Amino acid sequence: MAPRSKLETGSVPTGPSPLAAVDPQAARWWPGLLLAAVTVLVFGPMLGYPFINFDDPVYVSANPHVQQGLSPEGAHWAFTSMAANFYHPLTWLSYMLDSSLYGVTPAGYRLTNLILHLASMLLCYRALIRATGDRLAAAVAAALFALHPLHVESVVWIAERKDALSTFFWMLTLDVYLGYAAAHNAAGRLLFALEDFTAAERRFSQAMDLAPGTAAAINNLATLRLGQGRSGEALVLFRQAVERDPHDPEIRKNTGLALLRRGRLGAATEALCRATRLAPADAAIRRLLDDARRFQGHFRAAAADLRRHLPEDADVAPAPSARRRLPAGLARLERLWARYTRALAKQPGFVADELDRANLPAVHAVAGKARALLAATGPGPRPPTAGGP
Repeated sequence: MAPRSKLETGSVPTGPSPLAAVDPQAARWWPGLLLAAVTVLVFGPMLGYPFINFDDPVYVSANPHVQQGLSPEGAHWAFTSMAANFYHPLTWLSYMLDSSLYGVTPAGYRLTNLILHLASMLLCYRALIRATGDRLAAAVAAALFALHPLHVESVVWIAERKDALSTFFWMLTLDVYLGYAAAHNAAGRLLFALEDFTAAERRFSQAMDLAPGTAAAINNLATLRLGQGRSGEALVLFRQAVERDPHDPEIRKNTGLALLRRGRLGAATEALCRATRLAPADAAIRRLLDDARRFQGHFRAAAADLRRHLPEDADVAPAPSARRRLPAGLARLERLWARYTRALAKQPGFVADELDRANLPAVHAVAGKARALLAATGPGPRPPTAGGP
């Protein structure tokens, strides 16, 4: 069954709105920037150090090709020379560029090493966030990379520029690969908006294959499943997305929506409570929560009222007066369920400030008991629609 179109259900299909961003954590750079500041403080004193005699003369301070700066002749030499017993033209070109910018000042060459190291650290942090969604783990790993003593040589020693360059391009390659996976997710979102759901599903699946830890792609595929009415499959996927990125309020909200589709109001409220703590300024989410809590309270009150008219012993017939009230109580629950499902179709998603659990399974049990009594003692109201209480 394909998801219903936007024309049938409103501005968005019956899944959460909007779909998760391609990379919801990419803009949250403050831990990385804090690490960059700490790294500068740790390595800053090296800018006052002089050249050393170990390889610095070969690479920079006594190398005439480097000291003449970046030029066609220098580039030709860089691509044809085996000086220092290595073939690394990019390293030579970077030294020549430094010479053009800073002259023969050692601080300039070390500053370039530090910039490359900082860029590698930030790319490492970004790549881990995109791959796992776990900002804390990404920050810890990036801190180990930035401040580990084994990296002192690569940053402070001018002649070790080749290590700083190779690390930078390795991290850049990893980030580009994850960006390629995110591009599949972005294409899926576009296809979703164009209502080509089959192609969108294929793109989301490809993004998950390329980067299995990408929470955004998992969330979007789950959204598609929910729009197809496959709430059970969607709930499994949403929970996987939460495991990979527990800090994304959209994923928390969508998990709550899937739980609501399953009729589990209490668990849905708990998930949405977490979402509101992650996005307290989201007015739309709060408005949806208000609706959810109101329905929870109504269900609880209606079930309690119906329960009062049911005998405690299943083998004992209800009193005539109670028997007369059962159809009205059951009809009230059915009306609430109809309003509840209409509200979900209109505003599919919500959040909570505090838990307000409605034990919907118990409501179903009460309604089932009332129907059984009505069936045993005489004609009752029309059976409820599928999925009702």
